[in-house]
Formats: sequence, structure tokens, C-alpha cells
Amino acid sequence: PAGYVQGLCSHAVRKHPFHGRILDVSIFVVTSAADEAGIAGSLLDHLKDLARQDACNAIRIWTLGQNDWSRPLRDRQIDQPDHGVLMIPVAA
Repeated sequence: PAGYVQGLCSHAVRKHPFHGRILDVSIFVVTSAADEAGIAGSLLDHLKDLARQDACNAIRIWTLGQNDWSRPLRDRQIDQPDHGVLMIPVAA
């Protein structure tokens, strides 16, 4: 419903060793029971717009895997290929 928070994300622009400049999304949450796919799509569209504005080549969305929400996101972790993230190419 309009007027209620239905999605939340936290992001930063970072430099990735393979993809160059990326929009790094450490938290991506959809809370809508009625339109989960629609809210997720709208949130992804918003992130794509932000990535284009910041001249990013891709968007990385972190997954929790075996970690929990208190996991620190250290700069050196950006080089790890095994942390279960999704890269989404950003079209110009």
C-alpha cells in the first residue's frame, strides 16, 4: 500500500577488480506480502538508475550465505569471488 515502507537497501560505490566501478548493495530487503515481485523490481530499477548516475558498470547484491546481518563489510572482501553475490550489468 502507498505510504508504507515496502523495501529497503543500503549501498555504496566501490571499485571492483574485474568490473571496475560498481554499486555495492550490502542490504536488499523486500517486505511486501502482496506484491513482492513488483516491489523488488521497482527497487532494482531504482538501483540501476543510481548506478547509471554514478557511472557504475555493474550492481553487486550481497547475499548472507552462512553469515548474519552483523557481518562487517571490509574493503578487502570486494576481491573475494566466493561470497555468493549477484552481478547485474548496468546498460548505459
